Amino acid sequence: MADLDITQMTQLSVAPAADDVVYLGDVSEVVLADQNKHIEIENLFQYLDGGYQSDIVLNAAATLDLSAGTVHLNEAVHLLATSTELNQLDGVSVGGSAAGDITTIDGTQTLTNKTLTTPTIGDLTNMNHDHSNVVNGGTLNYSVTIPVYGAAEAVVAGEKGIIVIPAQYNGLDLIGVICGVWDKGVTGATSIGVHRSRAGSEAAMLSTEVTIGDEWYAQDGVIDTANDDVATGDIININISAIHSGTAPNGLTVTLEFG
Repeated sequence: MADLDITQMTQLSVAPAADDVVYLGDVSEVVLADQNKHIEIENLFQYLDGGYQSDIVLNAAATLDLSAGTVHLNEAVHLLATSTELNQLDGVSVGGSAAGDITTIDGTQTLTNKTLTTPTIGDLTNMNHDHSNVVNGGTLNYSVTIPVYGAAEAVVAGEKGIIVIPAQYNGLDLIGVICGVWDKGVTGATSIGVHRSRAGSEAAMLSTEVTIGDEWYAQDGVIDTANDDVATGDIININISAIHSGTAPNGLTVTLEFG
């Protein structure tokens, strides 16, 4: 089929063929170039929506009138336009940051209310984030190591190794506890708990304490999710509730992880 202008399309008795071009003027004129005319979508797309593989070519000052009704484009229809041509659409800016604007790959834009699912970020340079919570970039994990007993000191039952929670840890949860000794104990096991004191009220942060038997370290404690959070000024201490029955271990170190 020969190329047709828009008025001829309304008189078609045969469907347009693939690669046909729609003109606004006579077929001798350049496709939509410098014509400064409107294509009425309700007239044009009744043909394109029928499954024909056609392109709409926007050049120069040609515009699309999207005001009438709903436009349906099937997957075989392509809109070919440059960013300059798209900028001619009323209320739309290519590379802008307002509602309805078009985001570009190479543009610098500020986006809000967007959710990125498992994004891969190549460079965090100049990104504002403090990681204090999910809103500020997602929390980071922090750890603190408490040297409860020195290498030559025998471990004794009782509370020891007190620390105070700083503001940086405020709102975090205890997510891990690992305990290690310098010299292993003999016979039985040593049990280590973690207690939190807040405004004079003490709570065990582990529902099951860490137990070091015939080994150098252990991390088998179970965190009590009802008492795992920390706040600025909380006092954390290490509570040793049981010691090896034969020979106590020497040198106890406890590392707490918060996140």
